[in-house]
Amino acid sequence: LSAQTRELHCQTERTVDALDVFSGPQIYRSWLVALYDMQTFFSDGAAAGCEILGIEDVTSDLLDALDRDVTAMAGTELLEERPAVGHADQPQPTRSEAIGIIYVLEGSGLGASVLYNRAVEASMPTTEFLDLSRTLAKKRWRRVVGRINELTEVSIEEATAAANSVFSFLDSGLQTISNRKER
Repeated sequence: LSAQTRELHCQTERTVDALDVFSGPQIYRSWLVALYDMQTFFSDGAAAGCEILGIEDVTSDLLDALDRDVTAMAGTELLEERPAVGHADQPQPTRSEAIGIIYVLEGSGLGASVLYNRAVEASMPTTEFLDLSRTLAKKRWRRVVGRINELTEVSIEEATAAANSVFSFLDSGLQTISNRKER
């Protein structure tokens, strides 16, 4: 999946860098909200992916950490209007789609290590989500990839499309923040 998702992965990283999410509390909080929305929207796929891989679903822990981070910055105005984000309208993902979704959500913890350090260096007021995400990735990533590689009857095309949809969802939210920032 790495090679098939590289382009959108890199695009999302470029968007995060261009936003300079650690330049101040307002943009940082808006970025955290975008991450919260992504985790919420794909929570059913994450749960299904965790079940298929036989690993604990930590989505609620990550959402709780994001909620605490955003709440801790409650006095900071958001750069974007927050549309209601929910997963109720999402059809239940196929096995292959769930694998693509969990691949991206679990893999994002690898980047969280770098982002955590940048947030600390920039003296962001709260980093609980990034800290939890990087800690979980250290414990789980090799097992996740190993189990994905052992799976049979998974459509790489479906998994790739689902993985890319996660990147696209986040990138779209970040583009909205970027557009507001430029005003």
